[in-house]
Amino acid sequence: MPLQNTQAIVIGSLNLGETDRLITFYTQKFGKLKAVARGSRRLKSRWVRSAQPLTHCMIFFYEKQNKQLHRLKQCDIINAYSGLLDELSTLTAGLYVAELAVKASAEEEPAEELFYLILQILKLIQQGKDTDTCLRIFEIRTLSLLGYQPQMSHCLRCRKPIDKKNKVIFSPVEGGVICKTCRKHVKGRQLAVSIGSLSFLQTALRLNLGKIDRLGLAKTLKPELKEMLHSCLIYHLEREINSFYFLEI
Repeated sequence: MPLQNTQAIVIGSLNLGETDRLITFYTQKFGKLKAVARGSRRLKSRWVRSAQPLTHCMIFFYEKQNKQLHRLKQCDIINAYSGLLDELSTLTAGLYVAELAVKASAEEEPAEELFYLILQILKLIQQGKDTDTCLRIFEIRTLSLLGYQPQMSHCLRCRKPIDKKNKVIFSPVEGGVICKTCRKHVKGRQLAVSIGSLSFLQTALRLNLGKIDRLGLAKTLKPELKEMLHSCLIYHLEREINSFYFLEI
């Protein structure tokens, strides 16, 4: 069994047997990965702190060929993101990011850009950046990385430019905006979205990751953007993101 190493973010864990724990990581080199931490449930286990959800660490593991469960050898903490635990709102936001990343990824399919996006968003949330802004940035950029970036500049049916003076109609099924004339031919849910929301999303996609802390989100736009992006994610992932509903608490 070859020994591998990679940066990783702890997503969650499950009890395994009497003393072990199965830990799910999102890694820089391997994408979503699962490894068994032997004896990690013992009181004096060396894994107690490093196995906490949302911890950024360097892991060393024995790779089992043709198997999805590997054996964890070492886990060194880089950043515990302890500040996320101070408030329920920041903790639930962090857990939502983790769940969305897992559900958007296949087992051991490398996605280094998504890994660094997760780190940047967790860092911003811990620093006190508005959680709604952080989560909307994470959602639209995750959709883009998956190949589901919404079309926001013209009607997907007739190709005419959108009317920038009024709200437009957004269709998760179509994957973008549609004009008032074409909307009668579109099935499924339709959402009224303001030009301000579309501008925010376009900027969120264009900005360098290191500069996204400069992007603000007007309070009036938060409800429609939240509904719009959640509808997109549910449609494309074909499953619910359970922690989404805890964001309301």
